[in-house]
Amino acid sequence: MSNSKYTKALYRPIMYKEWLKLRLIIITSTLTMVALSLFCVYKLHRIIELKGAQHIWTNIMTRDAIFVNILYCIPLVIGITLTIFQFLPETTFSRIKLMLHLPCKTTTSIGTMIIFGQGVMFLEFLLSLGIIYFGFLDVLAIELVHHIVLTIIPWYLIGMIAYAFGAFIFLEPSWKRRVYYLIISTLTIRVFFLSTKPEAYNNFIIPMVICLILWSMLPILSISRIQNGNAS
Repeated sequence: MSNSKYTKALYRPIMYKEWLKLRLIIITSTLTMVALSLFCVYKLHRIIELKGAQHIWTNIMTRDAIFVNILYCIPLVIGITLTIFQFLPETTFSRIKLMLHLPCKTTTSIGTMIIFGQGVMFLEFLLSLGIIYFGFLDVLAIELVHHIVLTIIPWYLIGMIAYAFGAFIFLEPSWKRRVYYLIISTLTIRVFFLSTKPEAYNNFIIPMVICLILWSMLPILSISRIQNGNAS
């Protein structure tokens, strides 16, 4: 078997290993996102049933109500939890060093882990977004639904960004740098929680997606430092 084919053959075992390690977290977080999203839809329908659609319209237009506030910090919590359970065992028990000896590029093995984690969150958040979009579209004008969706998309993105930062920090071999990166990541994430006004971060959605892609590559720098023996 050629080296390239052997490398490709390693993707599936790495993915399967991550699934075995994280399956309880994945199932729990998925059920949580689905349950809370369905609750938001139920709550909206219940309010309309009791007080009428005019009450919903008035609250959205005059009080900036979006009826999904319960989801506000959930993606962030999921991102942090997933990165802890995925990378803390790898660094605590020095398992990550074993991956340096796999017959494939280290960037490939670590990249596969990152793709797995980000892929899980993407699917969870996409499912949640779909439930809210179609559940709200049943009773609200499409313009109002878009207004709500554009408000919550940055919440989902910041959860994925927090995951990328967490992987970067856990894989960093130097404790001093970990503290430094933790401060920077905390301040960066805090910026996106300064305003609760609907659609406050509309202009940041595309930059956030770009930053998410770039920051997801940061763990490769940490791995490079491990390979070079930099621990200070």
